Amino acid sequence: MDRADAALDADTRTVDVIVRVPEPLTAGVLVASGRGLDTSPPLLVGKFVEVAIEGLVPPSYFHIRRAALQAGNEIWTVRNGATVHIVPVRILQRIDDEIYVTGELEDGQAAIVGGIRFATDGMSVRTGEATGQ
Repeated sequence: MDRADAALDADTRTVDVIVRVPEPLTAGVLVASGRGLDTSPPLLVGKFVEVAIEGLVPPSYFHIRRAALQAGNEIWTVRNGATVHIVPVRILQRIDDEIYVTGELEDGQAAIVGGIRFATDGMSVRTGEATGQ
């Protein structure tokens, strides 16, 4: 892959990538097969090819609401329904009001999305569930 388009296509939710073919008019080696020269016709303008692009897949990632992301790329979570735990995260992708992140989060863990302006690790809080809201 040579480069990727900077924008996400709103209709297809895909990103266009540009692949550089060093010698499009010359038959080459099929990378996956390990065989010798390919006898395919040259790659002319308007033709399509099948390309496999290897990428990195994180072992786990989380889908969160944008409102849960705090300054400094942190998520404020609630442990045992009563204390704040500050979790640093790495943002993988932002799409509208959704964010995909990696970090030391747990599935189903409650995140603070409003109601307080600052937090410290271990700070006591009352959630909407605890107050009956």
